[in-house]
Amino acid sequence: MMKKLLLLFIISVMPTAVYATQFTTRVCEANGNTLFDNRDIMVGTKLTIIVHSNLAEPNACDLVLKGIEREYGLVSGIGWNDETWDYEGSHFPAAGVMAFVYDIFDPVNDVNGISMVSGDPYTGGLDVGDWFIVNYTALKVGDCNVAFYENFADFGGEPSHYIHFHHVPTRNFNQDTIVNFADYSVLARWWQQNCENPGGCDGADLDDSNDVDIDDLMLFCDYWLEKTEY
Repeated sequence: MMKKLLLLFIISVMPTAVYATQFTTRVCEANGNTLFDNRDIMVGTKLTIIVHSNLAEPNACDLVLKGIEREYGLVSGIGWNDETWDYEGSHFPAAGVMAFVYDIFDPVNDVNGISMVSGDPYTGGLDVGDWFIVNYTALKVGDCNVAFYENFADFGGEPSHYIHFHHVPTRNFNQDTIVNFADYSVLARWWQQNCENPGGCDGADLDDSNDVDIDDLMLFCDYWLEKTEY
């Protein structure tokens, strides 16, 4: 009996770090501060994806779009520097002095995205915290899955996790980057009109019912004063 109790005690205090991952990701609004609420987003909307490291250990990670996903979304770095060949605005101090971020184009695995590499302890600055920030832009109506790979990626294999987005038609009909009265006037101009093609009437037929009615107005109001990035 005592042996069984001792064995149970040893198992209970054994470290469980083997199940942990170094990185977590979170999605924020374009400002990089306000947490994204997982709503459906309009085509043209820009968000940010932030990579947080739970360990102060050097590592690399990737955010990529594979295959047909590349038609629906775009992952891009911030603050490109031609001299250093680095998206300098995409890494925080905690990622280390020698951290760098660059584009990925892998035609073999049909992949585009962003690769992020930390600095090392010897050059300084490496710490637990937010390491990287990149942009995400919705390009096309539908679902988009951004793959996150921890460590040095094997794009032919399964990612560490996916970040999911659902895109809906834009309400920014005049493409001035904000949904406001100018866009409402477009909807009003086509009110009760017949739209022959999906997405017709300058985009005011939001539900593709072939006419502009109260259902389209309700879909429009859901995004009042939201911004897009054309």
